[in-house]
Amino acid sequence: MRRFAVMTMTLLIFVGPSFAKTHNEKYSVQCSVLWPAVKETLRNSGYYGILGIDNTEMTASFVIGGTLGGKRINSVVLNAKENACEMVVQTAFSGLVHDDYGDFKTRVNQSLFRLQHPQLSPPAKPEGASNKEKLETPVPASGGAPGTMATALPANSYEGDFPGLAYRAPQGWTTATAEKLHQGNEARLARVTAGVVQQHPGDTSLHVIAPKALFYASPLGGGDGDQISLPSVRIMALEWSGEPPSLDTVEHDAEEKVKLGVTLLHPPTEYKVAGQVFIRAEYKDERQKPQQWECHVQTVAKGYLLTLEIYAGSEEELLQAGSTVDSFSVSAP
Repeated sequence: MRRFAVMTMTLLIFVGPSFAKTHNEKYSVQCSVLWPAVKETLRNSGYYGILGIDNTEMTASFVIGGTLGGKRINSVVLNAKENACEMVVQTAFSGLVHDDYGDFKTRVNQSLFRLQHPQLSPPAKPEGASNKEKLETPVPASGGAPGTMATALPANSYEGDFPGLAYRAPQGWTTATAEKLHQGNEARLARVTAGVVQQHPGDTSLHVIAPKALFYASPLGGGDGDQISLPSVRIMALEWSGEPPSLDTVEHDAEEKVKLGVTLLHPPTEYKVAGQVFIRAEYKDERQKPQQWECHVQTVAKGYLLTLEIYAGSEEELLQAGSTVDSFSVSAP
């Protein structure tokens, strides 16, 4: 271990002895939980070349950069603290246009979120399978016991891992692939993280959570769950630990939107499906170019705020797409 650490330090000094910098980040999880996220970032993000990993000591050295002059060797080590874990990253000088530490930390945070919330990671389709084979491949039964199988759902239906969640988009619409959803969620989290860090510079205790798209569909396949097209529909999930939104809170939110220039087409209404409470509201947002009609349906289930969002370019499109709201449900675990 010590020989490995010395080698890493030597490489860092060779790259830039005057500019090497140490960054410390404290996480409120054990190092045994954080280390898999670090390894996933190094191995699967596509940004790093691994020089060495020591699982026992939880340390690694890696290279980043595409050209000879731009290649930079960095290292990371985890130090166990009381009920926490400290991530120490040593970076070489990365110039004025790169933020190696900030990028690495963001990717580790994203990996940690995925590992802690596997039910929000859309399943990948079998590699090499044709479209017909993908549709005919059995999928886990929603809310069923592990290993139970159900008849394959229609191509416009939600097929993810969120327990008990069901929804069917308008007939003939194209659903986003797991890869597209993943890319869109990564882009959203990076954007949200950058905004939060800009508002709280120097705060190392930040834990950023961004909503994730579980499902996205549109008539022609436009959009990816992060960028939308008209018309389209998506299901968003946000980690939720507070009280479920009430009709009063949603009405208050609607009033705030009206103050910002949004037209309330149908005030929030509450309804239940198999005992699960849902709140629905419809808007027209003329601030958007082009203007768009929206339907939002919210519910809280299994620790997440789930929102079905329907976007349309006309009232007629909203009426047509809105007819699918009845298929949006969450069954008991």
